[in-house]
Amino acid sequence: MTGRSAVQVFVEFSTPFPNFIPEHREHQAMVECKLGHKKQWAELLKFPLQLGNITSPATYIAYSNEPDAVTAKGRAAASAALYSLRSEPNPKPNPN
Repeated sequence: MTGRSAVQVFVEFSTPFPNFIPEHREHQAMVECKLGHKKQWAELLKFPLQLGNITSPATYIAYSNEPDAVTAKGRAAASAALYSLRSEPNPKPNPN
């Protein structure tokens, strides 16, 4: 991409398998890209994704990726919400 230009990007999120419900812990996340002149996806970067910061696991909203962004009380509430989500007889299908 040349400097001072705009690029259209299509972002796609995926999980290891359908109905994936992550654990409240740090996970390794990988960003891949598909370059225009290649057919295969290429790894761009890996980083620690702080899924312990997800305070409302049934909702797709943005969260801080700082390791200490959520208080102990917030983590306890988030763990209870995640447990409730895992206990559902028919979990909501993963949209990806």
